[in-house]
Amino acid sequence: MKYKIIAFFLVTFIMCLDCYAQENPRNISIQTGLAYNQSDQEFNTTTGIGVFFEANYHPTEDLRFSFRFEPTALAYGVAVFPGGCTEEHRRFPGFTSCREGANYILNSYLKAQLLLGQPRFDKKDKLIQGYIGAHVAMLSHQRYIITSREPGNWRDARKNVTNFGVGPNIGYILGRWDVSASYSFVGTEFRDFLGLNLGYTIWYNKKKAN
Repeated sequence: MKYKIIAFFLVTFIMCLDCYAQENPRNISIQTGLAYNQSDQEFNTTTGIGVFFEANYHPTEDLRFSFRFEPTALAYGVAVFPGGCTEEHRRFPGFTSCREGANYILNSYLKAQLLLGQPRFDKKDKLIQGYIGAHVAMLSHQRYIITSREPGNWRDARKNVTNFGVGPNIGYILGRWDVSASYSFVGTEFRDFLGLNLGYTIWYNKKKAN
């Protein structure tokens, strides 16, 4: 259900931007790109690599608001608490895991950014400018949690986990390319993480301000 809600808001947001662009032929763009998120690699890790889709809106030359949807494949399994099943399952110092394997996390961001300095445009009328900003993030996925720690009989269950976080971001717009870095402070079900992003504008409806 939560995935349908995310998809609904994403599609609605993009449709609203497209309608707005018909009346205001500037300041709208859609990006796609790659994201690498690096946590401290303890249990509840958010370390992984993924893709993102991002809709941007510039209400003025100095501001940009964005919505990003970012499916990310985690670097390793689903261990979530110190302790574990048996010593034979030990994978990392300090904790073990009842279940391991491929996993994923769905990240969604609402971002507000301040563009720095005077905007410049290249020969093809594309924006070149640095920016700083902040974001609110929602992180969601399914993972196994330990439900019973009876000696010799560890039990676990699959659980939906969703947390929110906040953090700063910084980047540079280079025409269709957008290079950025961010840091997210999130709840205890996940780990704080550094994000590195490389985006490319696949659609835009901009023109140089007169």
